[in-house]
Amino acid sequence: MVLRETLRLVEGQAAGPTSSIAKYAMVMLLRRASTATLRLTGRTALLEDSDPAVIGPYFDMPSELIGERTAEIQLTVIASMILGLPRN
Repeated sequence: MVLRETLRLVEGQAAGPTSSIAKYAMVMLLRRASTATLRLTGRTALLEDSDPAVIGPYFDMPSELIGERTAEIQLTVIASMILGLPRN
């Protein structure tokens, strides 16, 4: 997907929905992974010095997960580019 999008930009074409689709997929993957990890570890997740570290890695999460409504924004961009819907 990245190569295809890069080639489009090099050829002077407008950016397509590819990057928004990739961002949305990454947000959903990270949300599901963090939810599953915290459910599987249970009370161990509450310990600061657990082995292996459960909560610590999630403090360094990408801003995609921290930013409010990021997934919804990406879906709006995708809808406007693919379906031609307005960005309102």
